[in-house]
Amino acid sequence: MNLRKNKVGLMRMEHELLVKVAKLYYLDECTQSQIAKKIGVERSTVSRLLKKSRAEGIVKISIDEGHTKQAGIAGELRKKYSMKDIIIVKSGPGMLEEVHEKAHQYLQKVTNKNEIVGITWGKTLCDFSKYKLSQKNKKLNFIALTGGYGNLKEYTHINAMINNLSEMYNGKGYFIDFPLIMNSEPIKDEIYNSKFFRNIRNIWERLQTVVVGIGTFEKDINVLWDSGLPAPKNMWALLKSEQPVGEICTRFYDAEGKIIKTEIDKRKIGIEIERFRKMRNVIGIAVGDKKVNAIKTAINSNFINVLITDEKTGQSLLEA
Repeated sequence: MNLRKNKVGLMRMEHELLVKVAKLYYLDECTQSQIAKKIGVERSTVSRLLKKSRAEGIVKISIDEGHTKQAGIAGELRKKYSMKDIIIVKSGPGMLEEVHEKAHQYLQKVTNKNEIVGITWGKTLCDFSKYKLSQKNKKLNFIALTGGYGNLKEYTHINAMINNLSEMYNGKGYFIDFPLIMNSEPIKDEIYNSKFFRNIRNIWERLQTVVVGIGTFEKDINVLWDSGLPAPKNMWALLKSEQPVGEICTRFYDAEGKIIKTEIDKRKIGIEIERFRKMRNVIGIAVGDKKVNAIKTAINSNFINVLITDEKTGQSLLEA
């Protein structure tokens, strides 16, 4: 009876030792040499205990093949396009929420405390501004990069987006209290040269981080068509004749990355996207096969240097 009790006791002690060694190695990330010193055994004994902990099911190792696939696509894209960074999320239900989560995480990783971050307007960025952030590790400030859109009831005004984000990060918001398109070029010039707007322009000049959406010319995936912009007659037809492939910050560009100028550009309140080429972090958020050419051109034209997208879009970019 005593022998049996002793045997059970030894088995329990060995199990506890296996659990302890496994926790030290896999959870606390101690080296085998460090563990050996802690428990007073040889390093070879630690190696044997770790193997036994796996054999007895105390430690179960699994590989997330989806994550491996995403990392593989991201790695290939970095090589193909020489990007600063690319983050790929799993395609399917819930992917947009994960895209927004990854964008917030990346934004916090690459910015400095109290840095001012520029934000463009669009449906993707509206959703980004409303994402419920679970953790924040620094204070950030936000500034609008365009004037507002007053005719879209279904979408958040850019100043409301700036307010959401600045409150989320306990920072300050810099607002633009003018519409995107002014009624005339002289009025736009007067605003640009005002004391108030010189402050906005000075901040734009110093920006090192912006978060942007990427649009196309198609009506079904570019809310500019619904914005009721006061555009000259036939402007959209003339714009189409220039074969635009993408749009960032209300600036359309062709397959070569050339900015397509229109009559309303002289009346627009917004940053010039050529300035993005000099910035440290230009984070583009975009998903969908219809946006592949727009994304590819934005990358090749150095309008963005970071992309956050999903597997399917990433795979299409590799094949483009």
